[in-house]
Amino acid sequence: MDKENEQYPYYLYGSYTVAGICGVLLICAICNQKNIRVGVAVMKCTAAFIGGTPQVFLVPPIASVIVVAWLVVWVFIAAHIVSVGEIKPREDLPFLTTVEWTDETQYVFLYSLFGYLWVNAFIIGVTQFIISAAAAIWYFSCTSDSNGSGSLLRGMCWVMRYHFGSIAFGAFLIALVQFIRLIFEYYRKQMEKADKENKVVKTLLCVTSYLLDCLERFIKFISKNAYI
Repeated sequence: MDKENEQYPYYLYGSYTVAGICGVLLICAICNQKNIRVGVAVMKCTAAFIGGTPQVFLVPPIASVIVVAWLVVWVFIAAHIVSVGEIKPREDLPFLTTVEWTDETQYVFLYSLFGYLWVNAFIIGVTQFIISAAAAIWYFSCTSDSNGSGSLLRGMCWVMRYHFGSIAFGAFLIALVQFIRLIFEYYRKQMEKADKENKVVKTLLCVTSYLLDCLERFIKFISKNAYI
């Protein structure tokens, strides 16, 4: 390229920048050779497990169908719960009606919401455990004859026989944090509507929401690794 071109310095500095980034990446790759080898070995082992147990691909879709079915059931139940109450005209629009809940109806709805979150987290936990158990069984018992066959079925048996309670407890903790987050988000929106100008309150609410999100991720991480 002609050095008298106006764009020449930009191309030159850009090439130096790219070369520097490539050099840093090369140094990082050299310093992390051990970790790279471990990662490659894990990927090879994962590929061998999937090749020996291809039916593992059926577990997530089946779990998704169960989760959707449970959601439909809960929506049906929740619709019946919210319909229980006294029908009154709305204050802002008198020609429309609304259902006024009693305290008992609110408690029942919250109870059903927590139950939905608990069962949903339990289904996800069972799915994670079955896959991790199948991988562990395949890894420690795979031979040229069996090739990991039947490991998914044994994982399901382990769930029902040995780990039902532990997965239910982990799902309870996850559901509890999710339930607290939902209640907090509801009241946060109400507070933001009532006081839109207070930036301190908004900041505290955002920080609290972020901390609750971190807590939920932490509980999920601990529970998932506990299952494994």
